[in-house]
Amino acid sequence: MDKLQCLTSGLAEFVSSLTFEDLPAAVIEKCKLCMFHSLACSFASRHFPWSQTAIDYLRDLNIDGNATLFVEGLKAPSPDIAFVNAVMAHGNLHEDTDMGSGSHTGAMVIPAALAVGEETNCTGKDLFTAIVLGYELTGRVGASVVSIEFAKTFRPTSFFGAYGVCASAAKLLGLDHDQTVNALGMAGSLSTGLNQWAMDGTDDVFFHAGFTASDGIKAAMLGKRGINAAKRVLEGRAGLWAAYGEQEAARNILEGFGDPYAIMRVYFKPIPADACTASPNKLALRMAENNTINPEEIRNIEVEVFQLAKDYPGIDYPGPFTSMTRAKMSAQYGVAAVLVHRRLDQSIYDEFKNPLVERLSANTKIEADEAFSKNFPRQGCRINITMQDGTVISDQQDDVLQFTDDEVVDNFKHEAGRMFGDKQAEALADSIRNLESVRQVRELSRLYVKKS
Repeated sequence: MDKLQCLTSGLAEFVSSLTFEDLPAAVIEKCKLCMFHSLACSFASRHFPWSQTAIDYLRDLNIDGNATLFVEGLKAPSPDIAFVNAVMAHGNLHEDTDMGSGSHTGAMVIPAALAVGEETNCTGKDLFTAIVLGYELTGRVGASVVSIEFAKTFRPTSFFGAYGVCASAAKLLGLDHDQTVNALGMAGSLSTGLNQWAMDGTDDVFFHAGFTASDGIKAAMLGKRGINAAKRVLEGRAGLWAAYGEQEAARNILEGFGDPYAIMRVYFKPIPADACTASPNKLALRMAENNTINPEEIRNIEVEVFQLAKDYPGIDYPGPFTSMTRAKMSAQYGVAAVLVHRRLDQSIYDEFKNPLVERLSANTKIEADEAFSKNFPRQGCRINITMQDGTVISDQQDDVLQFTDDEVVDNFKHEAGRMFGDKQAEALADSIRNLESVRQVRELSRLYVKKS
């Protein structure tokens, strides 16, 4: 195949040629943090109904394989295990975020890479390389398309994640250049996901990650077996860009690999809710901590945000709230719940049927601010709280307060400790910290299974 005849050929060249030795130390450390965070989300989400539905589905398949289900330890082929593990990794909406592509990459790529890596029994170095590739292709393809208009209807995570998962799996399965080109072409036809779930507060969102993780692996498996797929799946007359438009990043999709790596722009959400609500929710918490605010005495609330946080489906929604997912998407709910409960964690969403929170949500207005919008992807916001006596309490922040590296690790230890006990949690943490020294990734999988 002429390596210049299509863009996927250039992407495949990068996938085929990247080695662990090419990765800077900072990229490897960031990869470890992404693993910590993705696994923590999976453990925290296991009890939710959508996670249990996925687990029951896997049990009903009654098939055997060499990949391992988180916690339960069921064995099945990698596409099926990746499906369920990715549903859990996305299950509490606390996953990592790449604003450049609008994607929650770690919820798909890491469960998929762990499943395929266990199946092939790769080294820790191989696993790191595959994960970095997954973030890179998700980020590059996503940035070439995503816009506010796109995200109003289509789900970036599942639209672009198939490319990343496919690249990750292709690396672990040992695909050559031409096989990888065809695998990526197949992945392009598996890109899907609508955002009506955000308007209805339904469970579809969690399964987006599951289907993408599974389908990306299948695309790589088909590529290895000689499938002939569309080569110009990006730039062709009926390809991705023709269908959904292209952004400036499309022009240099094959330029600047590793300068920097896409994984380096990923941040860790500080809350288990939609990324667009993180900045106002954290600001509301600071206001509750720094002021004496009786929520019973609040007349109304104004929240000024960047344009995407106004327009993304489900964010500007004052109620009523019929599900946890509906509450997690709403900026009004998040701000109101934080002011009422004076905390910001999963528990405020568990209690979504709170009369005072619903009253305050109904009296909260969301507006897009021109300055915040111009500064995007910085996520600035301003909140003005008007009390019954006319007093106005205001505060502003210029960007979202992300989880720090220490908070990511502490959260992992907390969730893994609750699931497995502190001793096993620490052993799993140590294994991830030293993963580049692991010769067989199957050594890792036994540590994320609950001992009977």
